[in-house]
Amino acid sequence: MTTSPSSPFVKDQQPAPVPIWREALVGLDWLSLRTSPVFYGCGVPRGDGAAVVLIPGFLASDWYLFEIAGWLTRTGYRAELSRVGRNAECLDVIADRLFGTIEAARTATGRPVHLVGHSLGGMLARSAATRRPDLV
Repeated sequence: MTTSPSSPFVKDQQPAPVPIWREALVGLDWLSLRTSPVFYGCGVPRGDGAAVVLIPGFLASDWYLFEIAGWLTRTGYRAELSRVGRNAECLDVIADRLFGTIEAARTATGRPVHLVGHSLGGMLARSAATRRPDLV
């Protein structure tokens, strides 16, 4: 594994060469998503009604997870937003709020809860799973 002096990346692990102007196509991406049968759950294996708690990343709140929550619901899962507020407070405070949501989801389904976290939310999910494996 060698790197060139101008690039800190290994040759076969370099970032994709996607030009920044492609970000202007966000509207087309949005439209493409909404016209896809997968967005509506067609051809996707159905879930078994298990609870899935979605945890936002650093400085974010649950608002940007609505799309995935809707998709999970359409495909047969019980999607729950974390209700931790803005993910920028003391981690112990956020974890306590998260455990409240996880416990409620566990009670509602009577089964272990799946956790999906983005960025710092993933670290919180992992922490919750190790601290309370009886819920996850």
